[in-house]
Amino acid sequence: MIQYAYITDKGGRAVNEDAVAAVTRDGACGFIVCDGLGGHGSGDLASARTAERFRDIFARVGSPDGSFLKLFFTEAQEGLLSDQARMKAANRMRTTAAALVIEGGTVWIGHIGDSRVYGFADGAVVLQTRDHSVPEALFRAGRIREEEIRFHPDRNKLLNVLGAQKERFRFSAAGPMDLRRFQAFLLCSDGFWEYVDEAAMCRCLHGAKSAQDWLDSMVSELVRAGRSHEMDNYSAVAVWNR
Repeated sequence: MIQYAYITDKGGRAVNEDAVAAVTRDGACGFIVCDGLGGHGSGDLASARTAERFRDIFARVGSPDGSFLKLFFTEAQEGLLSDQARMKAANRMRTTAAALVIEGGTVWIGHIGDSRVYGFADGAVVLQTRDHSVPEALFRAGRIREEEIRFHPDRNKLLNVLGAQKERFRFSAAGPMDLRRFQAFLLCSDGFWEYVDEAAMCRCLHGAKSAQDWLDSMVSELVRAGRSHEMDNYSAVAVWNR
């Protein structure tokens, strides 16, 4: 049985540019976390409209599967480009997106930017999306260690996002995967994984009794670790397969 819980919070910022959606229909589930870029009035609108489009497309399609994610990312990109043209906001309404779809016993994931999807089994991380960012590229090139990504000075430089011009629109997808492989999933924006590392995610999962309990424990870790910093917006969806 799938349980889920989610949070989105402005953190230490004046405006929350993150957006979250969770949708269910006839036993299928869809989840998304978006982190808007472009400043107040642009980033928050981009993430909100992308989450809304996710809900609308999920309700519209017959049976969500791998083709659903391609449809969603394509329509979300086209929608944001259209929004920008209409509002004279060229290249300012942009957002990351991390999505998870479950249909029956099958899982698909997709993402663009540096919002992440994690998969867990036996209390350990067994799946992690790779950021479309400059630090991730430096790590893959062997120029920095993976643990340096979190606080790298170029961490906010993204290579692919929704709403950017077409030559920079490239999302990543994985699936189909067997749901039975996974104990839980976590979708989160960079403001969340910045202060909740993989060890903390697993530690909180080990002691959790429900999806909400797991999420609450991780948020406590985040608030404690980020207390002395200027915290970004943070959002997450915890999905529990029990």
